[in-house]
Amino acid sequence: MASFYNAETREPIRTMYVSSSGNGNVVLSAFIPPSTGIMSLPARPYVVVANGQGVATPDVGRNPKPSEYRWKFTGLTPGSSIVALDSKNNILAQIPVKRLDEAGSYKSIMKRFNSRGMKVDLDSQVDYVCYASDVLGEGISFRPKSVGEFKTAITDTQLFHRDDRADFFGAKAASATIGEGYREVSTPSLHVAIDSEISSVHVDSYAFQFHAPDGKIIIGPDAGQHIADELWLRLPMTWLRRKNMPFMASVLQALHPVLPHSLNGYAPRLGIRVELGGTPARDLR
Repeated sequence: MASFYNAETREPIRTMYVSSSGNGNVVLSAFIPPSTGIMSLPARPYVVVANGQGVATPDVGRNPKPSEYRWKFTGLTPGSSIVALDSKNNILAQIPVKRLDEAGSYKSIMKRFNSRGMKVDLDSQVDYVCYASDVLGEGISFRPKSVGEFKTAITDTQLFHRDDRADFFGAKAASATIGEGYREVSTPSLHVAIDSEISSVHVDSYAFQFHAPDGKIIIGPDAGQHIADELWLRLPMTWLRRKNMPFMASVLQALHPVLPHSLNGYAPRLGIRVELGGTPARDLR
């Protein structure tokens, strides 16, 4: 049994998304039993780029643990495949290579950037993609080429506010953020996390930071809905995928807590909303 995953996020990788850099990075998890006798060592699997351009290089010094092999890629082109082979050229695992802009969440992220005139070329900031989701609220995770240049690109827009972990709601909302968090002061709201190892961008449907008349940032009443729906209930989805339970993750994805918030007129309502096929199907109150 063999599979690919990303070392930074521990997410199973079934598609390798690439930016214009053409770089990639992945871990192959594969135990190959010895072929001749008990004392024989298992043959080491190897990884190649098939049906397109790209070079695969073993990243031996960063192998996570025995039977896990980290590989890095350069010059990858969409349409090619990452293929893991054993010593007899049997295919152990295979994933396609696609452009980053084919990921559903990336399209929404760039639409949000462009709609407010932000001059942020996200593609140019990406060294390699760690994980890209079709789910709007999950977005993309990536290793930045330069954490300093990425931070400058975000802060220069003057449309983001740095997460204040000293504030109660700010601390709760930033509890799952790796590195420094920056939120677009708007609704919907881009949420950017910046770190040298792994940065991320996603869109929050329920924003809760706004400018007061005096220019100060205030916490809006949608904070509870955001934390419950787009943070706490989403966190187990990654764990479920890591445990090879993608169906359970998709079930959880369809469930949304219902609290008083702006879209329901702050009605005194508590419950669960079930979303099937991308459309709200029913409220269970």
